[in-house]
Amino acid sequence: LKNSHEDPVEAVGASFRPLSKLEQATYQLSKGIVIERTGKSPFARLGIKSGFIITSIDRNPNVTMEQIKQLDKRKGKVIIEGFYPQDSRTYYFVLVL
Repeated sequence: LKNSHEDPVEAVGASFRPLSKLEQATYQLSKGIVIERTGKSPFARLGIKSGFIITSIDRNPNVTMEQIKQLDKRKGKVIIEGFYPQDSRTYYFVLVL
């Protein structure tokens, strides 16, 4: 059973998918990206685990799969904001690409 109609997107060595409608309702979010697999990506090096939900990239809360795809072309620092489903705290990470 798939949570989403879109196939996961691979970028910077990790795998991502958009939030499902159920997840959007559960977390009261209109947008968000789930990290399905961190692999040997910069996300993994920062200690970010699979299941992390990205709610903002560079302080822009309008996160899209297109932004994720663009990470492969980016250089420098990217600010990632999000949370883990089992944890109410918001986390901020500075990703260096």
